[in-house]
Amino acid sequence: MKKRLFYFGTIAAVAVIIALVLYKLYSPGGTQQAINVPSPAASSSSVSIGGKIRLDVTQGTVQTVLKTLSRTNNYSQTYTVTSLWNGGQSVSTLNIWQKNDKTKMTVSQNNTVTNYLISRNDLYIWYNGSSSVFKSKLSDVNENSDIDRFSRQIRYEDIDDVSVSDIITASYKVEEDKPCIYAEYKSGTLGYVKHISVFIDSGLLYSAEIYDGETLVYSMKSDSTNITTPPDDVFNVPT
Repeated sequence: MKKRLFYFGTIAAVAVIIALVLYKLYSPGGTQQAINVPSPAASSSSVSIGGKIRLDVTQGTVQTVLKTLSRTNNYSQTYTVTSLWNGGQSVSTLNIWQKNDKTKMTVSQNNTVTNYLISRNDLYIWYNGSSSVFKSKLSDVNENSDIDRFSRQIRYEDIDDVSVSDIITASYKVEEDKPCIYAEYKSGTLGYVKHISVFIDSGLLYSAEIYDGETLVYSMKSDSTNITTPPDDVFNVPT
């Protein structure tokens, strides 16, 4: 029953909800705060915050450590996103470009590419090959409380809302030769367990997984992360 609720809840999300989720997930951050991470050989669980306080990354400290991270303002990322259910799955490719107050996203699935652009408070949505563009104010959909509940499924900040007793494990980890903060924790009333890995240097999500018991029902993993400023033409809207 939980799997059915999860699956139908996911596919019921409309395009505007997806766009807002990505806005919340990849909204521009402030200046990067320094976290000096020791080499993997030196420690598997310790980081220094601001070069002053050394913390072991544990169930009791991971929330504090993650709060020190700030997402970089300019980058591009590609994710593979998979939703799984009994007897099937769906796979999509998610591309994201961030430049200061602009976020561009494309979702590729079933030979269809949907484009989302957020520029300040303006939201644009269009399909590849079409000059028809939907435009709205992002604030027009921001009052829907269901959006926040949906966004928590893929935002690593929701670990702030769980009690320490619901954090299963946390540690320092290396992914793609980059230092990450890793955590597993229980989330939501349905008893799902989330696994997250977050790049320390950029504050960007490397991967997220959701488990129902021992069954994987959702995964989101970065195929590439580029911490450079995307060109302006990435954010062009069809005319």
